[in-house]
Amino acid sequence: MKKANLVVFTQNLKLDSLGEILTEINKDYPTVLLTSHCLFENEIESIEEMIGNVETYTFASLMSDADMEKIDIDAYKEEHEDIGEYYKRIKVKKNELIISRILEKIDPAVKLILCDDLGIDLDSWLKAGFRKVELEYYHKTEVAESENKTAYFQAIKRFAREPVYSTHYNGKKYVFYGSMNRIGYRLNSEFKRDRLENWLFIATIVSRKLFNKSICRKNVKHISTLHESLKWRFPKLSNYEVGLIQDGYLPPNYSSLYLKFINLNEHYYAWDTLGMQVFHNQNIPVKMLPLRKKLYLPEPELKRVKSVLCIASGAGDWTAMKNRSDEDMMILAFVEVAKRHPEIKFVYRCHPNWVYPAHQGMNSINRVAEYFSWLNLPNLVLSGNIPSTNLDNFQLSISRNSLAEDLKEVDIVFGEHSISMVDAAFKRIPFASVNMTGRRDFFCGMTSLGFPHCESIENIESVLMECGKQKFDDEYKAAVEKYNRMTDEE
Repeated sequence: MKKANLVVFTQNLKLDSLGEILTEINKDYPTVLLTSHCLFENEIESIEEMIGNVETYTFASLMSDADMEKIDIDAYKEEHEDIGEYYKRIKVKKNELIISRILEKIDPAVKLILCDDLGIDLDSWLKAGFRKVELEYYHKTEVAESENKTAYFQAIKRFAREPVYSTHYNGKKYVFYGSMNRIGYRLNSEFKRDRLENWLFIATIVSRKLFNKSICRKNVKHISTLHESLKWRFPKLSNYEVGLIQDGYLPPNYSSLYLKFINLNEHYYAWDTLGMQVFHNQNIPVKMLPLRKKLYLPEPELKRVKSVLCIASGAGDWTAMKNRSDEDMMILAFVEVAKRHPEIKFVYRCHPNWVYPAHQGMNSINRVAEYFSWLNLPNLVLSGNIPSTNLDNFQLSISRNSLAEDLKEVDIVFGEHSISMVDAAFKRIPFASVNMTGRRDFFCGMTSLGFPHCESIENIESVLMECGKQKFDDEYKAAVEKYNRMTDEE
């Protein structure tokens, strides 16, 4: 077993401050860095200038696919508890396993934990004998305020401002709470802004809060998207039906059971049978969206590849299967491909939600920009169409128009499991999924239809070189036909 200083941190740490640990480490031993993300070459170079040569591990490198699945499943108790407690148990169990695995490899001369964010459960590390050292950070986590009268009235003000839309369909009124740019293109009915419904929603909340009574409205169905529903405090009333709509690609093979956390008056809607698979696999009731629009893929425009758009997904602590280093591994793969193919232009689109403190971290997009600048590859650039963030409350506009700008003059799109890949296909642009982790393919639903899937740099190169040739084109068109047949399934 190797004797070394063991230092643990996340990308929330300002690397310029890392040199301060020189007074904390034992200079008679080498230093091992363990991170939730994957350090880029420029970052390692900067670190070694401060503290000398280092060896690096990521959290993900210490766990197998089976390990992560077991954590998700073992953390689950019952669906009617607080979902935050489920997420917390996932993080604790994951950290405990990482600690045990790294201590099987390293005999620490010094054990330092520098961060308490982005996947780290500080108590687990302190119990294992690690010492917390405060340095400089991009974002300091604040303790959440308990709900009080001020918070309650602030919520009422927010509900008055949030967009609410409505439509009539098959004799019922559907009231949609949320942003239409997430789901509107999937709905086969014209929704219009309905400010009256804002106040009716507030009246329902106030009536329940003050008088313990509900406002029952016949033939009205309340709907929101799966991801946006969290900010709406829908009444937990048997006569207040709420439908939560799939608003992205849902991996059928997710081991996380977060979808089970739903109120008794809520249910799920999917827009196709592929979207239903994860619910069926976890024995969760799901219905086909009544007013769904069937969207068929047009014939793809397949040609020699000169320009590529890489679309990132994201990570968080809702499942042990997602690791922040997964995204970095895809970046590193396309850096290598860009080096090998200077004749092809690569545009990398980080997910706008990366900057959330609970996702990739506030500095996540900026560090990719710094890495690309350091590489100075003329054929590799960062997307300039990522919406800016409001750092006060981390609210982002996820405009579909900004993606449309990136899709102009693109010959093919690569990504892990983003619905934006399918959006590209609606514009006749082919796509291929990429998973460089060595673990399960989250885009397996699409892969099973025959769309190309890459698990190595050589796989990516093959797609780039074969696109536009007869065999590749025939196989891709066959996958499109299978997708369209799936769209007709009920």
